[in-house]
Amino acid sequence: MAGIGGWEIDLLNQSLTWTAETFRIHEVTPASFTPTLESAINFYVPEHAPMLRIAVARAIESGTPWDLEAELITGQGRRIWVRAIGQVELRAGRPRRVFGLVQDITERRRLDREIHDIERQDRERTVSGLRDDLGQSITGMSLMLSSLSKNVEALAPALSREADQLVDLMNRAIGTCRALAKEISPVSEPHGGLVRALRELAHAYGQARGVSATVRCHGKLPALLDELSAGHLYKIAMSAIAHVLQGPGIEHLVITMSARGDTVILAVAGDGAYPDDDPKAARELSIMRRRAEVIGAVLDIQVPARGGERVTCTLHLRQFRRTPDLLDQNPALALLHDFQV
Repeated sequence: MAGIGGWEIDLLNQSLTWTAETFRIHEVTPASFTPTLESAINFYVPEHAPMLRIAVARAIESGTPWDLEAELITGQGRRIWVRAIGQVELRAGRPRRVFGLVQDITERRRLDREIHDIERQDRERTVSGLRDDLGQSITGMSLMLSSLSKNVEALAPALSREADQLVDLMNRAIGTCRALAKEISPVSEPHGGLVRALRELAHAYGQARGVSATVRCHGKLPALLDELSAGHLYKIAMSAIAHVLQGPGIEHLVITMSARGDTVILAVAGDGAYPDDDPKAARELSIMRRRAEVIGAVLDIQVPARGGERVTCTLHLRQFRRTPDLLDQNPALALLHDFQV
């Protein structure tokens, strides 16, 4: 009922066994299809099949388990998404069998996309309401008050001070509306996108802490980078900046945004020392790692030999990219060749 099937690879006799539910998920029958490792991987779309080969190679070589989401084409020609989980049983330190589960998550991913679209639309409506409806109304009121203030100054000088205060309050309200609209969606295109948001973020933190803040950009951000992922990168940058700036003696802060193909790399580096036992820092790192996991990115913390700290977030927009070096140099390929992979 949960759409979960099982499978097992016996490494001694090089056989692959599927449960009845696994056959159903792949929309084939035991009478018409005999699964092998190669034929099972061939169900996956070309972008994702290498990921499965890498996972099996790592499992056989080092016992590394995997938990991945990938798209496959069933025996009936339908494209579905599955969650593939695998682990290795070792005997006397050597892999004896590889086994795991496969689950049809097509509906869950469809719902995730719908939720994402609804959230994006709600956010856009909120921003539009603040910027266009409320913002324009307050701006009109501010202009009317400014005109009224001049008349008050001429006709009732005693009230001119209060009139000026009203104009000032209204201008502040306009600024607040703009700030709220930007805070809700700081990386949206109407606000200049992710790069501009990072520049403004660096400028604000630099002024507040009195440090030199620099933003460097290399390459054009790929079209695959949606607003949700860009928003998480922005929040990761914000947390990373706050984390790095806690180090005493910091004078320079550098934010680097690099784009190479479908890979986006965000790096935040500072030259100040940082205490490892700070509980607040541990919480910040935990939040950053969770945000990175949400968008399928990897977070890395480095302490260069010259001092300081560097937080790097690497996002592969096409998560299932082939890694030739791993496949071509992995010793486990000798075993995989035995399976005709």
